[in-house]
Amino acid sequence: MKKPISTSVKASSHTPQYKMHKYFARRPYNVFRNLIEHYTDEGDIVLDVFCGGGVTIFESLFLKRKVIGVDLNPLATFITEMQIKQVPIDELENLFNEFKSKMKKLYSHFYEFESREIEWIEWAYEVLCPKCGAKIVLAEANKVYKDDGKPKNGYYVCPNNECESNQSRTIGVKRTDCTAYSSVPLRVKLEDSTVITLQKDQAEKIRNQNFEEYLSDELVKPDDVIPQNWDRTHEDKLNKKGIIYFSDLFTRRNYILNVLIFNHILDLRGSISDDMLDCLYFAFSASLRYTNKMSRVTDNWENGNPTSMDKHAYWLPNQYIEANVLKALENRMDAVIRGLKYTEASLEGQYKKVNEFEELKQDNTYMILNQSSARLPLPDKSITAVITDPPYGSNVQYSELSSFWNVWLRSYRGLDHFIFNDDEAVINRKKSFEGFKDIHHYEDVLFRVFSECNRVLKDDGYLVFTFNNKNLKVWVALLKAALRAGFIIPKGGVIFQDFIQSYKNTSHLKYSGNVHGDFIYSFVKGNHHVNSQLLNYDPIEYIQNHITTSLEELFNEKDSYTTTELYQEIFYDLISILCDFIAIDLEEDNDWFTELEKQSNDFIDNLLKKELEFKDERWYKKEVKTIDIFS
Repeated sequence: MKKPISTSVKASSHTPQYKMHKYFARRPYNVFRNLIEHYTDEGDIVLDVFCGGGVTIFESLFLKRKVIGVDLNPLATFITEMQIKQVPIDELENLFNEFKSKMKKLYSHFYEFESREIEWIEWAYEVLCPKCGAKIVLAEANKVYKDDGKPKNGYYVCPNNECESNQSRTIGVKRTDCTAYSSVPLRVKLEDSTVITLQKDQAEKIRNQNFEEYLSDELVKPDDVIPQNWDRTHEDKLNKKGIIYFSDLFTRRNYILNVLIFNHILDLRGSISDDMLDCLYFAFSASLRYTNKMSRVTDNWENGNPTSMDKHAYWLPNQYIEANVLKALENRMDAVIRGLKYTEASLEGQYKKVNEFEELKQDNTYMILNQSSARLPLPDKSITAVITDPPYGSNVQYSELSSFWNVWLRSYRGLDHFIFNDDEAVINRKKSFEGFKDIHHYEDVLFRVFSECNRVLKDDGYLVFTFNNKNLKVWVALLKAALRAGFIIPKGGVIFQDFIQSYKNTSHLKYSGNVHGDFIYSFVKGNHHVNSQLLNYDPIEYIQNHITTSLEELFNEKDSYTTTELYQEIFYDLISILCDFIAIDLEEDNDWFTELEKQSNDFIDNLLKKELEFKDERWYKKEVKTIDIFS
């Protein structure tokens, strides 16, 4: 039996095929390539039960393994399929050129400003003051500023001089307390990179443009009400911001043009091959990320270039960019060509997708299944290694966020529906709606998936996955699911893998004290031995004491640590202790997990902050203040 992997690699940036279409929390390709090389040999079968952005699938084929990717989310399996699509590139380039020329001829007038082409228009939301009903433009100039000169995020000054919120520019009104009303255009950027601040008459002309006449009844118009029983609906306050339908995430101009382009793609069905049509739709789907109201331009972010959907949320900036849909489509067509050229150069021979496990005996074959991994159509003990990246608790609501694309994919692929979160291994942050998924739901889904992994995995095979979450309850739920499913961590079965350096500046990673990187777990089949020495200890108290003792030892060696270094050192030993207590819990039925649930989500952070201070991107031991009794 192979030994657990003991060394990590320096994480590399994504290669072109992973840059074609956005997916959430893709892991570094060379990290997974390293895992596949270590745990399998050529011709072995690799299984990824949460295939997500398709990294395990592509890298397994690159290394001449057979591979099966499974995901509940149709967006995930579609993207995964497209990343290994092999088509004649010249033919695809011709198709793209013909299609974009036709779209420009028909619709370039959607983005004209004084006879010049618009690259983007910057808008600001307009809301009604909750105190007096006056219109407030949510522009930077109308923000409330504190005494220190910094903006009070989310607060704006009412322009009505008689309104109480206008009396002091340090009070204002909260944006989410206001009633959504409309939007006002502020600036335009033209094709020659000129940025123009709009005069009132220019702004009104843009604001009054109407393209509704293009929406004929026979067009397919992907749109639905955004469900109320979603974390993101509540957390992102979509209703309060006037976002009720998926179409509300776009300006009306951009939604209409996206619908028109989508229908032109549908009209090509039957006249070109399915592979070519998939590539065209794939480029269109990828462009949706850049043509919605979640786009913005700020001087101190990405060199002033537009960014879009750079958070794991339906986050709507108060000043947003309406990007040129035709330019966004052209940009994504170029990205798809680059990605598929990389695929062609990387994968030797033609690879064939098969539908049955027995067909994997053929050379250059793979399976991609759009279903739950809790019920796998695979024989017992048929898989060499399971290499995956499970959901990290409540960090990413994959199904909810992917529905932005799946509402279109449903119409393209003829799916019955587009929301696939009933069997999703996630935790909801909000609890006040029907269908709330708690930590027990998360642990139970993982247990059912890991149990299937145990069934299909060979006796000497490994279940390997990456994981990053600072919430102790989520760590325990994940470990408990694995141990319940009949897995143990062998000696040396946990290492730390740093994240891609250039991606540490993405908005969901860039905040003080965040852990950058993953722990890599390597599990084997077996039952965890109960450590009888811990039977008489209270788990919560023991963990607290262990962390406190670990901090003392660490800061005797060095005077400061980065967050990554600190968590790496703390969790190495803590993981083993957690497994010991979980094994006791399962055997003795003590259910200390219930007691753990009562603890704060910031259980570990609170312990750290009690004894340490974070400054200049490092953690330091707090100085003990002494009192001079002789003074």
